Amino acid sequence: MTHAKRLASQLTEETVLGEWFHPMDRALDKVRFSEKPFASLPMREFILFGCLRQVQAVSTLREMIQNLFHANGQAVKPPVARSTLSDALSSRHRRDILVKTLSQLIDNAQRSLPDKLAPIKGIGKRAIIATDATYPKESCHFYPISPSQGGTDNKKGHQHLTHFDMRTGIPLMSHVETESIAEIKWLKEGLRSAELDCMAIKSAIHVVDRAFIDARYWDGLKIKLQSTMITRMKSNLKFELIAQRVVAENETNQGVISDNTIMLESSTRPWRRIDFIAPDGERYYYLTHDFDLEPGVIAFLYHRRWDIEKYYPGTLEGYR
Repeated sequence: MTHAKRLASQLTEETVLGEWFHPMDRALDKVRFSEKPFASLPMREFILFGCLRQVQAVSTLREMIQNLFHANGQAVKPPVARSTLSDALSSRHRRDILVKTLSQLIDNAQRSLPDKLAPIKGIGKRAIIATDATYPKESCHFYPISPSQGGTDNKKGHQHLTHFDMRTGIPLMSHVETESIAEIKWLKEGLRSAELDCMAIKSAIHVVDRAFIDARYWDGLKIKLQSTMITRMKSNLKFELIAQRVVAENETNQGVISDNTIMLESSTRPWRRIDFIAPDGERYYYLTHDFDLEPGVIAFLYHRRWDIEKYYPGTLEGYR
């Protein structure tokens, strides 16, 4: 533990890495915990080396630390001699600390970062949350066993279900699931016990991809929390045209071809289908049950997900 602390201090003292890691240091200072359960890596160093491992795409945390051994010219022993159970992501103690630290980081970021969506009319102070599921190649199981092989692992890899605050462009929470389960089913059933449940935020606007279309689920969320959903229209969704809505001629609605009220076969409540042509000439059809937002705002918010995808290329991938 002493060698790991000394190495971390050398890497972060008056360095760019230290400035980059400073918000995490401040957040950790506000979370009370004991270092005693950690046999080889203190919590701060566990997070620091873990971040470096992700940035440098190193396979394991231990390998990352051993690679940094050369940074300390006076060291005679590697900073970590072995890997222990308490250093694994399955450590409940580390998980609890990470959840509390994340809350501090999110609170600080949301108070200090500018609201990128402030000029958008009609959204008020509502939370705008983008949610997506990805399957990173890296897995904590070296040999995943899929259901066809007699196991429960998802053959595509571990599913990361991540929520993003679109106003500030920061990730709010990422849930990891190893079992083979549909994305919308996990969203509906698997997150109820989460300490930071983004689906429980009142009056939120959820911007999701087509894998999350489940009209009855979103109808229920609208009734319970006044939260609404925006997504791309699936070509095989069956619906009935009820009425054509008037599209106001203003700058916000540039590119909007039509805005129609429809009844989905899978719902007993009205929805909207918006036909939109992007500046590059690409045509899109959007689906929402939010009847307060301008159709141009619906199109803009969905396209804004692409900005998040570019900023977090390893997290939001292939969501279209």
